[in-house]
Amino acid sequence: MKAKSYSGHKILFLSLGISIVFLINDPVFGQSKRANNWYFGFFAGLSFNAGSPPEVLYDSENGYANCGNATISDEDGSLLFYTNGAQIWNKEHNPLQNSNDFGDLTTQGAIIVPDPANPNLYYIFNYRADGPSIANFQYSLIDMRLDNGLGGILPEKKTIRLLDNTSFHLNAVQHANGEDVWVVAHTLGNNTYYSYKITVSGIELPIVSNVGSIFQNFHGYLKISPNGKKIAAAQSGDYNNNFCEILDFNTGTGIISATNLIRTPRPSAAVEFSPDNSKIYTNGHGINSFFQYDLNAGSPDEILASETLLIYEYTPEGALQLGPDGKIYCATAHQYIGVIHEPNKAGLECNYERYSIYVGDGRAVGEGLPSFIQSYLNDPEYATTQHCAGQPTQFNIANTNGIDSVYWKFKDFGHMPNDTSTQLSPAYVFSGPGTYYPELTVYSGLLHKTVKDTVVIYPLPTPQLGNDTLFCPGATINLTLNAGSGVQYSWNNTFPTADSTLVVNATGIYLVRVTDKNGCIGRDTINVARYDDASVSVNPDITSSNCGQSNGAITGIEFTTPGPSMVIWLDAAGNQVGTGNNLLNVPAGAYYAEVNFGYNCSHEFGPYPITDNNATQIADVLPTSDHCNQGMGGLSALPASGNPADFLYSLNGGPYQANGGLFTGLGEGEYHISLKDAAGCISDVYTQLIENIPGP
Repeated sequence: MKAKSYSGHKILFLSLGISIVFLINDPVFGQSKRANNWYFGFFAGLSFNAGSPPEVLYDSENGYANCGNATISDEDGSLLFYTNGAQIWNKEHNPLQNSNDFGDLTTQGAIIVPDPANPNLYYIFNYRADGPSIANFQYSLIDMRLDNGLGGILPEKKTIRLLDNTSFHLNAVQHANGEDVWVVAHTLGNNTYYSYKITVSGIELPIVSNVGSIFQNFHGYLKISPNGKKIAAAQSGDYNNNFCEILDFNTGTGIISATNLIRTPRPSAAVEFSPDNSKIYTNGHGINSFFQYDLNAGSPDEILASETLLIYEYTPEGALQLGPDGKIYCATAHQYIGVIHEPNKAGLECNYERYSIYVGDGRAVGEGLPSFIQSYLNDPEYATTQHCAGQPTQFNIANTNGIDSVYWKFKDFGHMPNDTSTQLSPAYVFSGPGTYYPELTVYSGLLHKTVKDTVVIYPLPTPQLGNDTLFCPGATINLTLNAGSGVQYSWNNTFPTADSTLVVNATGIYLVRVTDKNGCIGRDTINVARYDDASVSVNPDITSSNCGQSNGAITGIEFTTPGPSMVIWLDAAGNQVGTGNNLLNVPAGAYYAEVNFGYNCSHEFGPYPITDNNATQIADVLPTSDHCNQGMGGLSALPASGNPADFLYSLNGGPYQANGGLFTGLGEGEYHISLKDAAGCISDVYTQLIENIPGP
C-alpha cells in the first residue's frame, strides 16, 4: 500500500494500490521546478514557488483565452518564457526576440523541451495553419543567450516544419534512458501517431504508430502518463467522433500500441493522469461530462466499469493539467480554476472543487492550461536494493532534480526512534526479516510530497556443504548444496551459475555463495584436502629399440607415494603393456606409467619415449632440373652416414633399388625418396621438387 500527500503547509495522506517496489530503471524528471510557473487563459497565471495552493499571478501578457499554452522555468523555478502557440513572451513579459509570426492558436498550443545537449537552448513545438482546414506541425529553437539573456528564436531555426496535416494533439515525456525526450503528435484523417525523439544530436526521424481511432477533428488534448507507460487522446468536435482512448506507450522505443486499448464511451475534450499514474480524468462539454477512471481496476472493461462522475453541473471543454503539487487543475469555470485535490484517490474521494482559485478581476481561465513535459509532474519514486536480513538496504530516489531536502521514516519498530534519515540515498539495516512500510517526504521549495511503499526483508539461505573431505590428487569433487530454493551458486567468488556442484582440482578451503529467489545470499565453507601426490624420485634409464624390434626398455624408475602403490605401464593408445617399475621388451614409442595409490587414487607420468636408433636417415636430395619438359631431371640422395652405394633406394613408394641413390629421366614434380640399410631398417621419407626450365 502506498500513500501520497501534497500541501504547502500540512500533509494529507492519500491511499492507493501499487506494486511493492518501483523499478530502478524507470527514469523521471522528478520534482522539477520547471513547471512551477503557469500562464494561460485571458491574462491569468499561477506560481507554485510559494507552495500550494499556488499564488495567483497578475503580470501575464497572454490575452487569448480559448487556446492551449506552454510555460517553461529554469531549474530553480524562475520564469524563462511562455507562449500561447502564436506569440512568445520572455520573463519580463515582453515579446521574445524574433518570435513574431511563429505560429497559430490551437487546442494545446505548444510544448517546450530543453535541449538535452545545451542548457541555453529550448525547442518549442507548435502549429502553423495552412488554410482553414489544414495545420502543420513545426518547431523553432530558442537561444537564451540572445537579447541579453532574455532569449530569442534563432533565425535559421524558426518554424521548421516537421509534419503536414496534423490535429492539435501534442505532448511530451522523458525517454527511458533518462536523457532524451519524446514529443508525440497526431495527423488528421487517420490513426497515426508520430513520436519524435529529441536527443543531444537533435530531432530524429519520427517513430510512426498506426493504432487506435481515426482523428476527424483538430481539437482535443493528448496526455502521456507521468511515468510514460500510457498515452491518452481526447477527440473533441463532431459528436460521432468524440471520445477518449487510452493506449500503451513505450518510452524506450516511442512505439504506441493497442495491447490494452481503452476507449471511453463519453464525449471528451480534455484528459489527464493522476501523479501516481493510477487514475485518468476526462472532461467533455456539457452536463455530466467530467469523469474519473481507475486504471488499476483490471481489464479494459473493468476499467470502464470503474467510471465515476465527478460533477452533475455543466462544464466547458476546458483543459486538465497536473500540477507540481500533485493536484490536477481544471479549466472548468470562467474565472475560477477547479482543483482535484487528491487525484490518486478513487471516486469522489479525489475531492474535486470546481471553484477553487479565483484568477482575478478582469481575467479569465478560458479553455486552455499550459502543457509540460509530463515527467516533470510524476510523483517522487524511490527504489530499494538489497532486501536481505542483516544487510543495509539501499534507498534511491529515482530522480532528485528539484528536490531540496528529504526526510525518511523507515517504520522499523525494532529500531525506533533511530529509524529516520535526511540523506538523499540512505542505506539502512532493518532490525530483522519482515514487512516494513518506509515513508519518504520530499521538499521542493515550499512544496512537499509524501510517498509510502512496502519493503520486505527476507531471511538468508543456509547452504550445507558437509564435512571436510580428503580426496585424491586431481580428482573431480561434486559438492551438493542443501540451499533450499537457491537459484544461483558462486563458488570461490566466481561468476554465478545455476549449478550447485563444483569440480575441485586443488586442496584448499572452498566457499559457496548461494543466492535465493529474493536475492539473498547465504554462505558455507568446506576444507578439501588431498593425499600427497605421487612423484618420481629416481629417473629411468631408457634403452632404445633396435631396427623396429620389440627390444626397448625403461628401467630403474622409482616413485614416491603416500603408502603402498602399484605401477601399470600404458602405450600411447592406452593399452596396458606392463607392470612394476621396469618396462621390458617393447618397440619404439611413447609410454606412460600409471601409479595407483591411496583410496582409488592414481597419477600418470610420462610420456617416456623409446626411439629406434639404427635406421640411417637421408641427409639431403640434390635435384637436377628438367629442360623443356623432356624428362631430363634427376635426383641424388645422400645418406646421413655411410657410403651411398651400401643402401637401397625407393622412389615414390616403389621397389628399393641398388642405384647409389641416383634417379634420372624425371620430369617436373614432387618426389618422395626413402632408403633401406642392410639390416632392413628404412629411413624417413624425404620429399624434393624438380623444376622445369623452359626452352629453347
